[in-house]
Amino acid sequence: MTYATEDNITDLAVDRWATAHDPRQAEVLTSLVRHLHDFAREVRLTEDEWMAGIQWLTRVGQISDDKREEFILASDVLGISMLVVQMNNRFGPGATPATVLGPFHINGSPPAPYGWNMSDGIEGTPFFITGTVRSVTGEPIAGAVLDVWQADADGTYEAQLDVDEARLRAKYHTREDPQHRPARLRHPHGRPRR
Repeated sequence: MTYATEDNITDLAVDRWATAHDPRQAEVLTSLVRHLHDFAREVRLTEDEWMAGIQWLTRVGQISDDKREEFILASDVLGISMLVVQMNNRFGPGATPATVLGPFHINGSPPAPYGWNMSDGIEGTPFFITGTVRSVTGEPIAGAVLDVWQADADGTYEAQLDVDEARLRAKYHTREDPQHRPARLRHPHGRPRR
């Protein structure tokens, strides 16, 4: 019988995960085990620190639901979401880099006509955005979808509330006659910024 020790535990765990039926799953999980073990060794992780990490992960799972996905937020703040998106969506020179759909993106936003005020009466400081969506060669693109969502004046997104209707989100389409000017955001005090 082989006893698990600090010296052999990584190999034992890797051997277990290497038996996954899917070769890619085996590759990913055995690598994850190695890197996690290397991390624990590098920082000399204590039992209390590891338990605090487990409790944090448990709490993240407990407050997640169909609308609120805290693990995505955890992935975002750790930078993993952005890294994965960037590695899997490489564009040529001149293109805007790919980015994550956060925070609190919800699929199925309602379509909105050009210029529609998606606040729909919710109090707050108006925020106006204008601009042009362009191809990598600079031509305006008509019909591009802009999936927009915003927090309210308290910084709360729809996904954080117990509501059953779209709130402060909509899908807009660029027009056939795009305005040829750079995007500008209107600052609450009237100072435009780029």
